Amino acid sequence: MKSDMYHRQAFVSDHALRNYVRSYVHFHNVQRPHAVLGYPSPAEHELQCS
Repeated sequence: MKSDMYHRQAFVSDHALRNYVRSYVHFHNVQRPHAVLGYPSPAEHELQCS
């Protein structure tokens, strides 16, 4: 997990932390461009391969 995701964050509860992590994982796996894929997001890459 990237340290920039949670650096200097104060979470008021476990629930808030879990929601934040879930949101980051979604961003990383669906929206974030990946250099190894030629810079499309994983979701875009998957559509191109289908």
